[in-house]
Amino acid sequence: MILNDYFNEKEGYKIPQLLTDALLGDGREALLKYLDEHTPDKFADSLRDDYQNEHGDRDKLKQDFTPDGIVRVVRGIVGDGHRYADICAGTGALTLANMRDRADYTVYAEEFSERTVPFLLANLALRNAEGYVVNGDSLTGEIKALYKLEKSETYSRINIANDEIKDFQPPAVDHVIMNPPYSVKWKPRYHRAYDGYGPMPTTADYAFMLRGLDIGDTVTAIIPHGVLFRGAKEGKVRKLLIERNLLDAVIGLPENMFLNTGIPVAILVFNRKKTDDTVLFVDASRDFEKQGKINIMTDEQINKLIKTVIMRQVVDKYSHLATFEEIENNDFNLNIPRYVDTTEPPPPVDVVQDMLDLVAINKEIKAAELELGAFLDDLVGTTPQSQEELEKIKELHRELRSL
Repeated sequence: MILNDYFNEKEGYKIPQLLTDALLGDGREALLKYLDEHTPDKFADSLRDDYQNEHGDRDKLKQDFTPDGIVRVVRGIVGDGHRYADICAGTGALTLANMRDRADYTVYAEEFSERTVPFLLANLALRNAEGYVVNGDSLTGEIKALYKLEKSETYSRINIANDEIKDFQPPAVDHVIMNPPYSVKWKPRYHRAYDGYGPMPTTADYAFMLRGLDIGDTVTAIIPHGVLFRGAKEGKVRKLLIERNLLDAVIGLPENMFLNTGIPVAILVFNRKKTDDTVLFVDASRDFEKQGKINIMTDEQINKLIKTVIMRQVVDKYSHLATFEEIENNDFNLNIPRYVDTTEPPPPVDVVQDMLDLVAINKEIKAAELELGAFLDDLVGTTPQSQEELEKIKELHRELRSL
């Protein structure tokens, strides 16, 4: 692992603190220069695998770090702009991808895990990013630590800005991207983002998305499929989002794309500036190739998906533009098969070939009957009783052949 080698430390649990001390101290430049030399792609998350394998907490925090294929899909469908936020930033994979080929990029990132934040800061500083990183609870707005990144000639300077926490407000942004922890349980608390949507569900998926809509014109969220159809409070929130014409697209992705979970995920796209009331449904669940234990999307499959979403194309057995009335008639259930029919028609029946096969089978049956009859004719009972039973069998066989 790249950081274990740099710090000459075998114990993985010590790395986050060592990384924090270096980033905030005199060792920042040397550390980032070392990472720079060991990062072949400037806008790929070179630390994600280090963190996921050594420090990720799947059971407690539902940490499933975003695979490259999904990162590229999100990067492709997110619109242009300069101000981006990720309120479940992890180590920064989605943010880094969105920085590619975009000038004057301003970052706003939130991350709950204190052990993850140092990796996020390192990734952003390495790209000379500018903006804020919040270590806190995105659902409640509680901030535990605030970091300010400032551009320099080489790598970002990182300053602790805890003196700003009291009056700090997340900036308004053009786009919010997120891969939140899936269906994590929480005790709902007030946040202005939830006003007008009733009591929040105790699974946090919709709370995360509403938090995104509170600060962004668009939200692109990676979510589990249950979010599309679960009822009760979640169903009420989903209905309101659709009635308010905020939902723009529903995209189904292949299963088994993540390292730690095989569940399939979907992408929900929300847009406050829609020009019509349609929702694009895309079923890309079959577009993958096996690579070891996981599935990946090829360049061609990713580009096809991005083009379909950007152009809002209707493609047979792949995508569909649904009207509000269609969704209403489905009781606001967003399960993708309700809108995209991927079933293949049965092959046409070849009657001539079927008849030829039937004739051949019938000949085989008759040949077998003759063979059985000859076999029975050669049999002789060893006792009067067995001979009597044998004669009955022969009689039954003759009746069978006469049918």
